[in-house]
Amino acid sequence: MLINVHSIDENISIGHTPNVEEVKLLENQTLCLAATALIEGLEHLGKFETQIDKLKSIQHFTGNGEYA
Repeated sequence: MLINVHSIDENISIGHTPNVEEVKLLENQTLCLAATALIEGLEHLGKFETQIDKLKSIQHFTGNGEYA
C-alpha cells in the first residue's frame, strides 16, 4: 500500500499529492494491526484488562475508518 501511495502508474513519484482516502485507509490498517497485536500479547499475559479495553476501542474505530 505504501508503494501505491508513492507511485503514479509504474513510476515512483515523491512529492505528488497522494489520494487522501488511500492514506487514511493505510493509517487505519496500521493502527488496527498494532492494536490487534497488543491485544493478543496482553491477553496472553492474562493481565492489563483496562489497557485491553482501550485497545479494543481503538480497534473498533479503525475498523470503521474513524480513527485516523
